Amino acid sequence: MNSTRWLCVAILATACKGDESDSSGGEPATATFSISGTVVDMGVPPLGDVVTKNCTVSLLDPTKAVSGGTPTVIAVTQSVNGEYRLEGIDQKPALGLALLVSDCGNTGDAPTNTGLAVESYQDLEDGAEITNNVIYRIGADLVSNIDEDLVKSGYTGKGIVEDGALLAAILINETKPAPNATLSCSTCGASYFYFDNDRPNSGYFMTDGTPNTVTNPFAASLVLVPAAPIYQYSADDGGEHTFEPRTLGSQQGSVLVAKFTGT
Repeated sequence: MNSTRWLCVAILATACKGDESDSSGGEPATATFSISGTVVDMGVPPLGDVVTKNCTVSLLDPTKAVSGGTPTVIAVTQSVNGEYRLEGIDQKPALGLALLVSDCGNTGDAPTNTGLAVESYQDLEDGAEITNNVIYRIGADLVSNIDEDLVKSGYTGKGIVEDGALLAAILINETKPAPNATLSCSTCGASYFYFDNDRPNSGYFMTDGTPNTVTNPFAASLVLVPAAPIYQYSADDGGEHTFEPRTLGSQQGSVLVAKFTGT
């Protein structure tokens, strides 16, 4: 992390005090941090292809969505050749943050939120920066393929954009896809569709015509939850690792990409 502190610039060029109070003796300046990284195309598995078209990147506080409201926009920027940077962030929501990628100039893309867990920023010092933070765009072709394969697998909804969806990766120590893992929310009534890496065989979510019931590391251990209720979700790999539960879900019109990491 870059611990370089922001240069204080007060209104009307008033100098900043060493104690971070403004020159009029007001309240201490609010601590801020930054987030920077790359916009990448989601795949099954993700291959790290950078989205070179300029996209709008919005930083959202999802707190109001829990009670059926609209997420609060904290900051907005434009990616350039796949790189983005959001500065001066002065909020640390207890439920985490979401970075929304939209308006990449390609009809049919899914507005895609990538979650940022609260532990990523809750202890940051003033002026710190989260770097190399990868966020995703789900392109039009993948949207179409997923919707088609959901229908094959018995889903009767309208699709991942119209209904909203949660796309979760279940990982071990941040990077290794967890084999034979599951995702659940105890009483929320969600449906789970586990990806495999052999789409020609019955689509993404079935093998030989039978629905997949656990994660496949060759498909990045991805699981899709269409119209995901906002609820507490838990991942499990048969007790091999411990996964912290997370409160999240989807809203109509976009897809949320989130990670569950076991240790």
